[in-house]
Amino acid sequence: MSDEYQADVDGDGQADDIQVEQTDHGTEYLVDTNHDGQADYQFEDSNNDGTVDYGEADTNHDGTADVAVSYDSSGNVEYAAADTNGDGSYDTAVAEGSDGQYHEVNYSDDSNPYLNA
Repeated sequence: MSDEYQADVDGDGQADDIQVEQTDHGTEYLVDTNHDGQADYQFEDSNNDGTVDYGEADTNHDGTADVAVSYDSSGNVEYAAADTNGDGSYDTAVAEGSDGQYHEVNYSDDSNPYLNA
Protein backbone atom coordinates (compact mmCIF):
# COMPACT_ATOMS: atom_id res chain seq x y z
CA MET A 1 0.00 0.00 0.00
CA SER A 2 1.28 3.45 -0.89
CA ASP A 3 -0.06 6.95 -0.26
CA GLU A 4 1.19 10.10 -1.98
CA TYR A 5 1.31 13.61 -0.58
CA GLN A 6 2.81 16.95 -1.51
CA ALA A 7 4.47 19.52 0.75
CA ASP A 8 7.35 21.97 0.46
CA VAL A 9 9.90 19.91 2.38
CA ASP A 10 13.06 21.80 1.37
CA GLY A 11 11.70 25.35 1.60
CA ASP A 12 12.16 26.27 -2.07
CA GLY A 13 8.54 27.32 -2.59
CA GLN A 14 7.67 24.24 -4.70
CA ALA A 15 5.61 21.28 -3.54
CA ASP A 16 7.72 18.14 -3.18
CA ASP A 17 6.42 14.61 -3.71
CA ILE A 18 6.13 12.44 -0.59
CA GLN A 19 5.34 8.75 -0.88
CA VAL A 20 4.42 6.72 2.20
CA GLU A 21 4.64 2.95 1.85
CA GLN A 22 3.79 0.13 4.23
CA THR A 23 6.45 -2.57 3.80
CA ASP A 24 7.55 -5.72 5.59
CA HIS A 25 10.09 -3.48 7.36
CA GLY A 26 7.55 -0.94 8.65
CA THR A 27 6.60 2.43 7.20
CA GLU A 28 8.87 4.01 4.59
CA TYR A 29 8.78 7.69 3.66
CA LEU A 30 10.26 8.68 0.28
CA VAL A 31 10.69 12.36 -0.58
CA ASP A 32 11.58 13.68 -4.04
CA THR A 33 12.69 17.32 -3.74
CA ASN A 34 14.11 17.91 -7.23
CA HIS A 35 11.21 16.31 -9.14
CA ASP A 36 13.28 13.71 -11.02
CA GLY A 37 11.12 10.78 -9.89
CA GLN A 38 13.77 9.43 -7.47
CA ALA A 39 13.71 9.79 -3.69
CA ASP A 40 16.23 12.29 -2.37
CA TYR A 41 15.30 11.48 1.23
CA GLN A 42 14.24 8.12 2.61
CA PHE A 43 13.10 7.49 6.17
CA GLU A 44 11.99 4.30 7.88
CA ASP A 45 9.84 3.68 10.94
CA SER A 46 10.62 -0.01 11.38
CA ASN A 47 8.23 -0.74 14.23
CA ASN A 48 5.43 1.68 13.25
CA ASP A 49 5.59 3.56 16.53
CA GLY A 50 5.45 6.94 14.78
CA THR A 51 9.18 7.66 15.29
CA VAL A 52 11.63 7.42 12.40
CA ASP A 53 14.42 4.91 13.13
CA TYR A 54 16.66 5.44 10.12
CA GLY A 55 17.10 7.98 7.35
CA GLU A 56 19.19 8.52 4.24
CA ALA A 57 19.66 11.56 2.03
CA ASP A 58 21.02 12.03 -1.48
CA THR A 59 22.04 15.65 -1.07
CA ASN A 60 23.83 16.04 -4.40
CA HIS A 61 21.12 14.23 -6.42
CA ASP A 62 23.44 11.64 -8.00
CA GLY A 63 21.25 8.66 -7.04
CA THR A 64 23.46 7.56 -4.12
CA ALA A 65 22.77 8.38 -0.48
CA ASP A 66 25.53 10.55 0.97
CA VAL A 67 24.14 10.92 4.49
CA ALA A 68 22.73 8.20 6.77
CA VAL A 69 21.27 8.73 10.24
CA SER A 70 19.89 6.35 12.85
CA TYR A 71 17.62 7.55 15.63
CA ASP A 72 16.89 6.21 19.11
CA SER A 73 13.37 5.48 20.36
CA SER A 74 12.94 9.13 21.39
CA GLY A 75 13.81 10.41 17.91
CA ASN A 76 17.27 11.69 18.89
CA VAL A 77 20.19 11.12 16.53
CA GLU A 78 22.12 8.06 17.67
CA TYR A 79 24.55 7.76 14.77
CA ALA A 80 25.25 9.66 11.55
CA ALA A 81 27.57 8.98 8.61
CA ALA A 82 28.39 11.04 5.53
CA ASP A 83 30.25 10.80 2.25
CA THR A 84 32.20 14.03 2.52
CA ASN A 85 34.50 13.57 -0.47
CA GLY A 86 31.95 12.48 -3.08
CA ASP A 87 33.38 9.03 -3.78
CA GLY A 88 30.10 7.21 -3.00
CA SER A 89 31.31 5.72 0.31
CA TYR A 90 30.69 6.96 3.84
CA ASP A 91 33.93 8.26 5.29
CA THR A 92 32.94 10.42 8.26
CA ALA A 93 30.72 9.36 11.14
CA VAL A 94 29.68 10.41 14.62
CA ALA A 95 27.94 8.44 17.35
CA GLU A 96 26.47 9.40 20.69
CA GLY A 97 28.73 8.26 23.51
CA SER A 98 27.75 7.12 26.99
CA ASP A 99 28.49 10.68 28.14
CA GLY A 100 25.67 12.02 25.96
CA GLN A 101 28.09 13.80 23.64
CA TYR A 102 28.76 13.01 19.98
CA HIS A 103 32.16 11.62 19.06
CA GLU A 104 33.78 10.91 15.70
CA VAL A 105 34.03 7.19 15.03
CA ASN A 106 36.08 5.19 12.55
CA TYR A 107 33.49 4.35 9.94
CA SER A 108 35.55 1.56 8.38
CA ASP A 109 36.22 -0.20 11.70
CA ASP A 110 34.89 -3.78 11.50
CA SER A 111 33.76 -3.54 15.11
CA ASN A 112 31.49 -0.57 14.35
CA PRO A 113 28.05 -1.78 15.56
CA TYR A 114 26.18 0.59 13.23
CA LEU A 115 28.07 -0.47 10.13
CA ASN A 116 27.59 -4.15 10.93
CA ALA A 117 24.02 -3.99 12.25
